[in-house]
Amino acid sequence: MGFKVGMKVVCVGPIGRPWLQDALPTTGPSIGDVCTVTQIISTGEAIYLRLSGWVDFFDYFNSRHFRPIVEKKTDISIFEEIARRASQTGLVDA
Repeated sequence: MGFKVGMKVVCVGPIGRPWLQDALPTTGPSIGDVCTVTQIISTGEAIYLRLSGWVDFFDYFNSRHFRPIVEKKTDISIFEEIARRASQTGLVDA
């Protein structure tokens, strides 16, 4: 998945740190939380994300627990096109 710094992501899976064997309390986003990617770390085996709001040394999270949020900008051009076509066919007075 193509993550980028500055991208908003949503947490879709439980966050845990099995490599620490519960040495530290698990903190991090909950399922459904929206975060912003501040750094991307690749180990060759996995991609880890640092997220705004979590700045501790251990606060990087496996990217498999996140999905990018697709933000669509509001655009009325499709409605303008419908109105244009309707006026050309005489269906409405424009």
